[in-house]
Amino acid sequence: MLSDGSITPSTVTTAEPHFSESIRNVTVPLGREAVLSCVINNLADYKVGWLRADDQTILSLHRRVVTHNPRVSVTHDESRTWNLHIRQVKESDQGCYMCQINTAIMKKQLGCIQVQVPPDIVDDRSTSDVTVNEGDNVTLTCTATGKPAPRIVWRREDGQKIVVFRPTATASASGSSHSNLHGTKPSSSTGTVSNATISSTGDLVAVTALGSHHQHQHHQGISATTTRERSKEVEAYHGETLRLYRVTRQMMAAYMCIASNDVPPAVSKRVPLNVNFPPLVTSSMNVVGALLGTDVRLTCNVESHPPSINYWMKGRQQDQHNTILPSAKYSIDGERGGSTSYKTSMSLTIHNFQSQDKSAYICVAANSLGTAEASIQIYEVLRATATPTSVNRLATKLATTIRSNNENFKIKKDDEGDGNIGQIICLHINPSDGSQNHH
Repeated sequence: MLSDGSITPSTVTTAEPHFSESIRNVTVPLGREAVLSCVINNLADYKVGWLRADDQTILSLHRRVVTHNPRVSVTHDESRTWNLHIRQVKESDQGCYMCQINTAIMKKQLGCIQVQVPPDIVDDRSTSDVTVNEGDNVTLTCTATGKPAPRIVWRREDGQKIVVFRPTATASASGSSHSNLHGTKPSSSTGTVSNATISSTGDLVAVTALGSHHQHQHHQGISATTTRERSKEVEAYHGETLRLYRVTRQMMAAYMCIASNDVPPAVSKRVPLNVNFPPLVTSSMNVVGALLGTDVRLTCNVESHPPSINYWMKGRQQDQHNTILPSAKYSIDGERGGSTSYKTSMSLTIHNFQSQDKSAYICVAANSLGTAEASIQIYEVLRATATPTSVNRLATKLATTIRSNNENFKIKKDDEGDGNIGQIICLHINPSDGSQNHH
């Protein structure tokens, strides 16, 4: 009521729209659909729009999609819940999106999309095939991208353990703690270590020992760097960089770099490591005896990489015409222990061994790094024949056996047999008249 007694007309007020809850951020794998939900109360005749926050790109105005991106759409639930859909999400879709209400003072709210990307190994930043000489150091690198950042694990394809070196350092300390560290110089003394500093680089630890100089009152420091390493065999090695020190032929294998980040699928890369070394030839047989007319098989074991040229020779190696070729007399075989193995077995079979086959047989292996050989000597073995001594021993054994079982038999040796070996005669004694029958 006014001062003059008149009545004011009734005023109707309507509540403005407001957000009833925050937009929930979403995390989706690459290629899936992302949905952001904006919940509004009292929307009435106001309009809702979706924009991309970083560049203010308008995606939709109320029920109409205005962007030309065919993967974007909007849905609503009784004018209260307004959903922004992005299908087949790409990595570029990651970011924050704005839900706006066109009130006099614009109201807005942000929701963000996190896109998970499966791992992908970057070939041009990762190691491919590697070839080194035995005793060298080698570093294998595997770089992968993805969201979240992938984890890298190294394994050997053949299932064997990986030999790695772990840092270790021990240093005793004695002497003055006031060593002068500004003017170190070599010491002619082999005194104890007075102090030590340790610096680590990669998997190696450098130990700098500061000794005491017996001619200086202030014990000027003596710098001597040593490296302490401890080898360890592991089923798997974690990290982008796998360092192998002083590689041996046993380390030659295909190494698998596996990248994963809990977003399937995990990916892997095969990195073959080849270790070159000169041939090594060994044989378990140095001297072999053979009977005339039999087949004799000789075997050598070869270790080499790159694979060696293997062949057999008879007699001296410098006599090149003595190289043995497959024939009716000789059979040559070789068997390599798998595609990644550096071991080969080579064998030579000599058919119908004769006296002229007695010789040294040499198995030779040669590659680009050197030549190696092993020699096997074959000699003739005479067939065993009976001797007078052996006949006497047999007769004695038979006599003992028969005597213990039957008193009606006795054994004697007839030295008048063939003059060399003699005969064993079994005599049966007739108990009635004592007559003897030869057997």
